[in-house]
Amino acid sequence: MQITLFSGDSDKSLWPLTNGVRSEQFLKLLPGETGNRQSVAERTVAQIRAEFPDARITFAAPQSQVDSIRSQFGEGIDIAIIPEDSAPVPHDKKLPHIGSWRALADEISVGSLGMVTQENTDNTLIINELKIPLVALGTKDLVVAASPDGILVSDMNQSAQLKPIADKIESPRPMYEERRWGEYTVLAQKSHCLVKHIFIAAGKSISLQAHKFRSEVWVITSGEGNFTLDDETRTVTVGDVLKIEVGQRHKMAAVTDLHFTEVQLGEKFDEGDIVRFDLSDDGVEIKC
Repeated sequence: MQITLFSGDSDKSLWPLTNGVRSEQFLKLLPGETGNRQSVAERTVAQIRAEFPDARITFAAPQSQVDSIRSQFGEGIDIAIIPEDSAPVPHDKKLPHIGSWRALADEISVGSLGMVTQENTDNTLIINELKIPLVALGTKDLVVAASPDGILVSDMNQSAQLKPIADKIESPRPMYEERRWGEYTVLAQKSHCLVKHIFIAAGKSISLQAHKFRSEVWVITSGEGNFTLDDETRTVTVGDVLKIEVGQRHKMAAVTDLHFTEVQLGEKFDEGDIVRFDLSDDGVEIKC
């Protein structure tokens, strides 16, 4: 049996977690059966597989969602790329949308996620994706969401009005993205440099690529990987400093879970400044 799921376009109804690249259907916010957190997409696929164990599932999705799908489902899901903002495509099921922070609060019975301390709060939902503490004292009927892309503080019942406001917020780039190989967070951006923290999951790798307008310095902070620079590949580990000049081909494959800091130096830090030499199994370029 073939089942096609239509994921729809990304929007900013759960801003700042949805940032134009991250889609609400792939945010791991819902309670799972084993106490873990799962996305709407993961819950929907699990329900389909429970009812139709032999079903072949295909996502009809825009290019911007491919990495989220691969990150959560690996290669066990087919993907049919559809143009952004295209007309509806034939499908068997449309992924549900959470729709608003109010709806999410009803789904997960409020509470908190991340580094959060609450005292004397009532009907307050707090989600903190930052690596710093967030404290709430005596709050009532609030939504508080903190991510690298922004901070939201909203009355619970007013949160449904967020989307048109979030659509007006101009951001030069997403500050956090989930990729099929892991994730990255922008730590700082100046006129002459940009700093990222990059995580690559064990067994995954970023594409073989080069840049026309920037050089890079990578500092390995955790784990072990195989680093390719032009025609040479070597093993790297904690403390290694890797210098990549403009135009040099480079790639990183994680042997274990790998974390490193990337410092981009130059005058242009656009994600479009990447010449890729690898293609994924989807026949599309693997993004870094």
